[in-house]
Amino acid sequence: MAQNLDHALADLQNMTEAAVARQHLAGLRQSFSTTPTNESVAAIRKFLDSKKDASLSQGFHVGGGGFLTEAPTLRTFLLDQLERLDPVAAAEYAKTILASKDSPDEWAIALRSLARGDSSPEGRTLLADKVNELLRHEHRQQNPGTGYVEAFDVAV
Repeated sequence: MAQNLDHALADLQNMTEAAVARQHLAGLRQSFSTTPTNESVAAIRKFLDSKKDASLSQGFHVGGGGFLTEAPTLRTFLLDQLERLDPVAAAEYAKTILASKDSPDEWAIALRSLARGDSSPEGRTLLADKVNELLRHEHRQQNPGTGYVEAFDVAV
């Protein structure tokens, strides 16, 4: 599975068409569905830890059930897939994403994953703290992207 992610990254870093990206993502989804969940989760986490990424020439679009129908980057796609595969693992990884302010799109997915996958008192406290932090982030308020706006669904 890790090799599939590395190959997808190499191909996606050199592409400029959303249709090509969609084909690669469909292939990754197929790989996730035929690979043991724990192996897919481990590969996704390892990839996310590497901080590698590729633009997918797509927007940030949320569909039914709150999952992405389009992802702007490979990392956002993988964070979404992580929650589909293992909501508890996604909630745990969300804490890593929420420890920095690298990407509002990743924050939106991480907040969603934390809200869905960790109902512990500590998880709820962290979620409330991070939503408040999001609401008070001046730079994001002045330059809101789709991910930032979508993250407000968590507050509701």
